[in-house]
Amino acid sequence: MRKVIWALAAVSMVIMLVIAMNPPKEILAEKAKEADRNAKAVEAAHDAIRKEPKVEYVLYEGEPANWNIGVFDDGTSRIGYAGYICQVVQEHGAVTPSTQVRIVDVVKVKAGENFRAASLGRMNCASGDTFAR
Repeated sequence: MRKVIWALAAVSMVIMLVIAMNPPKEILAEKAKEADRNAKAVEAAHDAIRKEPKVEYVLYEGEPANWNIGVFDDGTSRIGYAGYICQVVQEHGAVTPSTQVRIVDVVKVKAGENFRAASLGRMNCASGDTFAR
């Protein structure tokens, strides 16, 4: 009896693996539609951010979803501006749990500094957590 139970369990696991490795066409089609929606949302958010008067450039990097927004440093805190950009991204449906916006000093980036070193403020759009630099 035990051998029969183990055999059934093994067969069940093989079936589950086959299904996981070869999802039905409907699931693949839905994933493709979702990826297309996400790409369109990111593109719409990118276009909206690019139209902002303070923005010099926009760089979107995929998962984890990072938006690097280049501005000229005027000495003010840019955490509030990062929050505003998060709202723009949210309005276009492009926020995921890992979406972050980092506002960077465009002069420092052009001088060769990385985004972290040139950061003027950063926010996690999903949680609202902020980071000074």
